[in-house]
Amino acid sequence: MILSLQTGVLQYIIQFCSKCDGNYIVTHNSSPGLSIFVKRGTSNLVGEARSQAHFYDQAQRSPDAPRVVQVYEVFDDGCGSTYLVMEFISAPSFEVLIEAARSSPNHESLRTTAITKIADAVEWLMKCPVPEGDSIGPVGGGNIQHIFFNMEEAPVAFATSGALETYVNMVHSRALRAGVSHVDLSVLGIVASTRKNQA
Repeated sequence: MILSLQTGVLQYIIQFCSKCDGNYIVTHNSSPGLSIFVKRGTSNLVGEARSQAHFYDQAQRSPDAPRVVQVYEVFDDGCGSTYLVMEFISAPSFEVLIEAARSSPNHESLRTTAITKIADAVEWLMKCPVPEGDSIGPVGGGNIQHIFFNMEEAPVAFATSGALETYVNMVHSRALRAGVSHVDLSVLGIVASTRKNQA
């Protein structure tokens, strides 16, 4: 569910985040003590907002779900920038958890706990139902945005995991990376999660 923020808050966000694209933690005087997380970027954030809202809704129905942030708003400023406004959850990153574990007498226990929690969250995400009619990419349509594509959008839409696998292997064969001969997405569960789109 995407909530509408007051116009004054949106204008404040634009002003606060106007320096460059990226992530911001914003506090506004209309909600003292409450911070929001804002991503400023391109219109690709609209698809990210739809996907995030979908996983938030799924988490509300699942007692074993990890904490998923709520999307408040996604909007365009009319000057080419898109803003994705979300709930801010103050939590350490994986790197911080691992670094803290290194200096602790319980190093292995803390490290194992951190890795297990991340693995559980990824497993939960992989089990979430895909909305009817969607393929690989953002909920509601659009091309994949991923670090594999240099944090850009994929050049084409992939209707099936097989098409994505073919593309990855074509790019891989051109890059000639030593030690990897073929990428098989089924080991990541992608084939299972997109099986309805392969018919």
